[in-house]
Amino acid sequence: MTAAPSTVTAATSADVPSRENAAAPEPVLTDEHFAQRDAARQRRTKIDRAAYVATVSAWSLAAFAALSLPFALFSVKGAFVAIGLAVCAFFEFRGRNGLKQLDPAAPIRLAWNQFALACVIAGYCAWSAYAAWTGPSPYAQAVAASPELADTLAPLEDLIRQVTAATYGLVGVLSVAFQVGAIAYYRTRRKHIVNYVAQTPAWVLALDRPRKAA
Repeated sequence: MTAAPSTVTAATSADVPSRENAAAPEPVLTDEHFAQRDAARQRRTKIDRAAYVATVSAWSLAAFAALSLPFALFSVKGAFVAIGLAVCAFFEFRGRNGLKQLDPAAPIRLAWNQFALACVIAGYCAWSAYAAWTGPSPYAQAVAASPELADTLAPLEDLIRQVTAATYGLVGVLSVAFQVGAIAYYRTRRKHIVNYVAQTPAWVLALDRPRKAA
């Protein structure tokens, strides 16, 4: 006696939804989550402001570097300024990106970049002041053409040298003082990043950090 064939067929895998295909539940944000997000945004204000300052600084340096390029083709001093500003602009942009990524090392790198910029400005001003003080007379051609003007132009020449050298010296001192303030500003931003990362929930940090390009 033969057994009758079974009329029950096994269900195929296509008939049963897999866990991978199952739709994930949508996250539900409660009032507590919104409160955490708002508090995090408030704590992040100083970090965002520092990123804005770095952005303005970086674009300003890039613009001045571009304006200095024509002078770089004809003088060593111009090349020094153009290259120095371009390098500082590059690292200012990198520091700005580090602030947006909440990297606690970014403010320190920005502070060092401001120190490098101060060296570029001080070097340029010192170079220019020295050239104005010891360089050839601006009236050399006039005196060569009319030697009798030498006694008349000598006091004016000394005055122009002194004023030019003093102007470059004043610009150098004021610029370095400004950069020292920028150094102090960036260095104090580090504690805000450290505190923000320590006090902010992980899910808020994941939303705050922009995704890096692959």
